[in-house]
Amino acid sequence: MFRLLRMEKKGKVRWRMMLFLRLSFIFCLSVMICAQFTGDTSSSFNDVKSFSLPVQTCGDFQYTDDDCRYDERWDQSDLHITNQTDTSGTVCAPLQLYAELENKGKERTVSDWKWELHKITSQQQPLRNGNVVDKGLITDKKSKTIYKIESKRSLQPGIYAFKVYKPEGYPADEEKFEWSKPMKLVKCREQATVSDLKKTEKEPAEPVKESGEEHEKNAETDQ
Repeated sequence: MFRLLRMEKKGKVRWRMMLFLRLSFIFCLSVMICAQFTGDTSSSFNDVKSFSLPVQTCGDFQYTDDDCRYDERWDQSDLHITNQTDTSGTVCAPLQLYAELENKGKERTVSDWKWELHKITSQQQPLRNGNVVDKGLITDKKSKTIYKIESKRSLQPGIYAFKVYKPEGYPADEEKFEWSKPMKLVKCREQATVSDLKKTEKEPAEPVKESGEEHEKNAETDQ
């Protein structure tokens, strides 16, 4: 009887030991699997290969083609109107008009910049072509970067505007010209000059004859 009880106790102890060992083995195996999975995932996220693609950029991309090349017909000069005859208020005709342009690019060498002076019908934007009253090439240089265009014609009343044409090869996608601001000349009354006034003052006035004297002279003539 006692032997049977002892054997039952030993069997329970062994069963508990085996259960403990199995649970311990399962726990350790689970920990190892989790650790392995976490390590592979971290290495996958962290193992990022860096690479770079060569990107070609142009210094003046707006003036070049896709290969950063300029048109050989253009010397890379870049003229823009910055000043002109001030016609704000009332400006009387006749008058000679001018405009100044600044070269914001390289020095002009071979490119021909042309200008025209138009007599237009309206100041409404965008300006439209009118009658060309004068034209020429932009060659008059005031300073290293400033050019001047001027019409030598004495212009009559009307609305005028300079039109500057960009040279061959200039990389303009849209309009290849630039307008100045409209300049309006009006007809004014002629005013007497100071010299005319002085001349009038120096001339002696004719004496006024009295009616009695004139009657006596007429009577003597009749006799």
